[in-house]
Amino acid sequence: VGDRGGEGTTLNNLGGVYDDLGKKQEALQYYERALAIVGEVGDRGGEGTTLNNLGGVYNALGKKQEALQYYERALAIRREVGDRGGEGTTLWNIGATCFDQQRYNVALACYLLAQEIYKQVQSPLAENVERWIASLRDRLGEQQFASLLAQVEHHEEQIVEDALREIRQ
Repeated sequence: VGDRGGEGTTLNNLGGVYDDLGKKQEALQYYERALAIVGEVGDRGGEGTTLNNLGGVYNALGKKQEALQYYERALAIRREVGDRGGEGTTLWNIGATCFDQQRYNVALACYLLAQEIYKQVQSPLAENVERWIASLRDRLGEQQFASLLAQVEHHEEQIVEDALREIRQ
């Protein structure tokens, strides 16, 4: 019927199904097709969502740098369109990727920012972020975590911005 926006959304959803089935290459194909269409129709919110989803697949494939590049683009768009919940999710995803890379300062900064956003929008996902923070505490131990928290707290935005600048280069 010519509903290109609906087509983009559907392709994005199909990408999610293939991703859930563990068929990562098929997921990438659907997400890339969705990205082209949402870009064509000017659906910035859909573009942010699809970029975040692409980042998730690349992360699952172990391609951390590619994942971070998609997340960085998704975050910029989600901020641009005022999608606070989506911004929290993308920050959380950046944090999880950095956690895997043992970049714990960036991971914690992302988690703290995501947690604050989720509290503001009253999302139940705030509890999930608390578990990731606890996981980081468990990994580092109380003393090292306390030291890291002291370094990161009140500097989260700058730490994340510095990390995003590295991704863009």
